[in-house]
Amino acid sequence: MNKDFKIPKIPRKLEILREGASGFHTCRLFLSSTSRRHHGPETVSEFLNAGSDFVPVELDGKVKVLNIQQVIAFRDISERVEIEGKYVLLTLRNAKMFTIQLEEILPESQSRTQDYLNSENVFLEFVSESARLFVNKTMIVSAVDQ
Repeated sequence: MNKDFKIPKIPRKLEILREGASGFHTCRLFLSSTSRRHHGPETVSEFLNAGSDFVPVELDGKVKVLNIQQVIAFRDISERVEIEGKYVLLTLRNAKMFTIQLEEILPESQSRTQDYLNSENVFLEFVSESARLFVNKTMIVSAVDQ
């Protein structure tokens, strides 16, 4: 392939939690150097919610194409995040529980937890233990306001 037609990618180190895995494992996603929605590079949320069923993910030094619907969550530990948001206890399909904070401030008419969970994105962005957590909402069994 002609390298003039390749789109520059930015490797982003994250942690991945997959169905059947015992915990989070280090991985890398390959984000576009330009976003379709704003000036600057593609965000993790944009990448995860772009509508692709299969995405390249580097695990254990090898690039694998994963079914994104089988991924429970990604965690970005590259920077500490401190926010003032509502606390919610999420129970996931694998019985794993996270106490998270809703990062997005919703309009008062749509400020319930269920409003956020019913948003159009498949991967919802939260903060847990001072790290961004991107949870596949199809893996959420319940959410309880704390």
